[in-house]
This record gives sequence, structure tokens and C-alpha cells, in this order.
Amino acid sequence: MVYSTLLKSVTLAILCLSSCHTEQDNNDQGKDSTRKPSTLPSLELKKQWRLISYGGDTAAFAAMYPMQPPYIVIDSAQSGVYGNTGCNAFGGTANVKGDSLRFITPFEMTAIGCPGEGEEKFTRFMARVSRYLMKADTLVLMERDTPIMSFIKKP
Repeated sequence: MVYSTLLKSVTLAILCLSSCHTEQDNNDQGKDSTRKPSTLPSLELKKQWRLISYGGDTAAFAAMYPMQPPYIVIDSAQSGVYGNTGCNAFGGTANVKGDSLRFITPFEMTAIGCPGEGEEKFTRFMARVSRYLMKADTLVLMERDTPIMSFIKKP
């Protein structure tokens, strides 16, 4: 029991600390001119992406996330995802292959009591993702061929 609690605490601390990287850290990864073009999309995923809509629906979005909008960072090299649900920090596994993307849920998560249904909706939609599409500074997460979540790259 103590070991399990300690393990969860250490995992959460690592997730929180890893989310504190700077944009410069991300830019340094892109300076290798020998990288193969096929790795570009996975490198581009390792940015902070802020949720802007569910399937294009922005109605009542701000009210759903009064503290902050959710964000994600996908680290395909480490098969990981971390971010914030709009209330709680989370982390977990992300499997990326080509344009295929699967999140292994449930995520490890802090346990702050969150108002409303925003966090539950966010985690439910993340579990449905099967692939992604990138358009300029927009990341669209899809369930098969249906866009279900849209994110913009945080400047």
C-alpha cells in the first residue's frame, strides 16, 4: 500500500516536472538537419497543444473549463502523453505510428476536485482517439475518420 502510494507520487512528480520544459527545449530537437522527413510529424507532436473544441463545437467551451483549457504534449519517442485536463495534471502512454495514435487510458492523474463535466469529457474523448491530422498550427484528433478534438499549438 505504501509502495503503491509512493510509486504514484513519484510518477506524478516526474510528470509535473517534465511538463515544465521550455519552448527552447522543443526547438533544440528540430535543429538536427540529418533527421528523416518521415519523423517530422512525430517531432512536431512534442509541442504543447491547447484544446479549442470538441468536433468543431465551441459552444459553452469556456464555461466547461473555468480554470484553464486542457492541453497535451505527445512525446512519441518516449511513447508518452502528459498535460492538464483543465483541472488536473495527467500523464500516460501514447502509441504513435504514422498517423495512427492511441492513448492508453485511464491516465495517471492528480486528484483535485473539479467543477462541472469538463475533465470527464476530456478523458472520455481522449480514450476514443485512433489517429491524428496536423494542419499548420492545428492538431486534430480523430476517431476513425471523424474529427473529435481540435488543438492549437501554444505559442
